[in-house]
Amino acid sequence: MNNSSSIRFQLISSLVLDLIGPTNSILLDLIEHKKEDEAELLKEEILDRGPSRWYQTGFLIPSETNIDSKADETSDDELAGIDGQNLNRADQASRTNASADDTGESEKGPARKVFFPSSIGVSFLLAKSSELEVQISWADYKLISYPKDEETIVEAWQRVPKSSVIQLTKDDIDKGHKGTQRRELPDSKGLFLYWYVQPAPIDQGYPKESKAVSVFLGNKRSLDGDDPDSRDLVSAFQVQLNIICNQGFLERKDPNSLDDLPSMADWDQRVNSLHYRNDKEYAVGHNISISANQDQEGCYQISSEWLPQAIVEKVSPTEIKGVELSMEKLDHLANKGFEFVQEALRPMVISYKSWIEEQMNISGLNSIQEETKIKLLDEAKKHQLRIQEGINLLGDEKVCKAFAITNRVMAKAAQQRFGKMLGKDPNQIEAKWRPFQLAFLLMNLVGTNDPMSPDREIIELLFFPTGGGKTEAYLGLAAFTLVLRRLRHKGEISSAGMSVLMRYTLRLLTLDQLGRSATLICALEIERKKDPETLGEWPF
Repeated sequence: MNNSSSIRFQLISSLVLDLIGPTNSILLDLIEHKKEDEAELLKEEILDRGPSRWYQTGFLIPSETNIDSKADETSDDELAGIDGQNLNRADQASRTNASADDTGESEKGPARKVFFPSSIGVSFLLAKSSELEVQISWADYKLISYPKDEETIVEAWQRVPKSSVIQLTKDDIDKGHKGTQRRELPDSKGLFLYWYVQPAPIDQGYPKESKAVSVFLGNKRSLDGDDPDSRDLVSAFQVQLNIICNQGFLERKDPNSLDDLPSMADWDQRVNSLHYRNDKEYAVGHNISISANQDQEGCYQISSEWLPQAIVEKVSPTEIKGVELSMEKLDHLANKGFEFVQEALRPMVISYKSWIEEQMNISGLNSIQEETKIKLLDEAKKHQLRIQEGINLLGDEKVCKAFAITNRVMAKAAQQRFGKMLGKDPNQIEAKWRPFQLAFLLMNLVGTNDPMSPDREIIELLFFPTGGGKTEAYLGLAAFTLVLRRLRHKGEISSAGMSVLMRYTLRLLTLDQLGRSATLICALEIERKKDPETLGEWPF
């Protein structure tokens, strides 16, 4: 049975294999998932062309490569690499079916040349001189004659997996203070490990004996010829570094969290310093990303990552006691009388105020973080006031009626959309706001209603992960704007025309948003036809 975890693994594996190739970690993961046959094929795969024209990244070219040959000659090629063949894998035998976006002209490649790296590195901190184990894995590719069929022999490239382990003693680490040290990897024909050591910056609060260590892997192989094939013969592919320290790595301090950080420092840096104060960082990559294997006791292994990954936790809406979130019920309450709908919404302001007070009591912050916290919560108090003012504005007859119709059409649109997605009767779907969506609508009622409101000077930014509900939030406000305009102009021609402008930068996102916006407009149009005297004869 495929669960979300296994599907995610398959997607990531396919992406890594397509962009980087069969890294050592991917091969081990395939074996762990009982895919030994696939791992065996990949281990010594055979390609119909040079690997640098098959894989986009993950390799180191020789440092003596001239500047022209260091550039990625396909970086501005729209269809580069889509028609290659992996000759010994039936399941991925061809890329000839790949095609450019058929909805229009594809975007051009980068204006500047992209250069292939000759080295990658990792910088980290040690509490004191300690032994390190550096595990290096890579693959060389060699030219072979391959029998494509009974009559045809073709030139192909076969993968040759390689690995090496370098032990760095305390003395080796101490030598790094004298200058950059290096050691050639056995059986590598010119791959070198470099390391450099210097004292950790004491002014950032690190212990006196702590060390700042940088470890690099460089390709110093000799290159004969300037063509890509000659370069690929001496390049190292699917390069991976694992650095292990049994004493553990020292956590890096965020310079933006220091007490002496200037008060005029970048605001985003100050906010990040507050929000992510409990997140730990143990290393920085050079020409590459890194991942730190952490547990409750600390970090003992750092690995290089050509394709960095991060877990984005799902944001789920919470229930606020006493707050009515049902769109249909809010419609009913608003039609019953403004005092009823106001009573159903006031607990939201009370709950938000209580949350702000809880955040004010957070301790353990330095002076800069405390100052940032106060400024953020002062902004939150302004939003709390705007939500309250929006609820108060529902006492206006037209605003309350527009709010009722907004909930009605949003409910119909949600029922239609989720009914189709879930294969259910739309009438069986209970349409509800997420708390932040309803709060967003309420806090913008005053600014939408009054053209002279100071709120018109504010640009609102909804920042949520995909699937968090941003679209419904702004579509709800769009519906309110459209309906209020109709009510004010009694459905006359002056109420028609453009009321909301939407713009999207990604083609697929545009199509998705178009469908959802069209569903809402259809719901509005159905409602207009029921009461043309109020909403006018002109279609939405």
